[in-house]
Amino acid sequence: MGTSATGERLNKKMTRYRWRNGTLKVEAIKIVRLSTAPPHLIAEDVTLDPIKVTGDWIALHRPEAGGYFLRYENGWTGFMPAQLFEREFEKVP
Repeated sequence: MGTSATGERLNKKMTRYRWRNGTLKVEAIKIVRLSTAPPHLIAEDVTLDPIKVTGDWIALHRPEAGGYFLRYENGWTGFMPAQLFEREFEKVP
């Protein structure tokens, strides 16, 4: 599901990763804190604005601090726990 997470500072700072077992590529940001009023995610990179999401997005993806906010090539967004993300993805040089 998509989010309202847009903006120059977010777009410029997302790091590109690729799946170790295939061709899937994503952009990702590590999340350090969640807020529910209004719903948003706080990135590890303090130069980024909070990532605005909907309550529905939070209910669907169940993000947790320490995990990663993902944006896929088709624009869809999601969340992945840190242990899984760090095992399955590597930075694109």
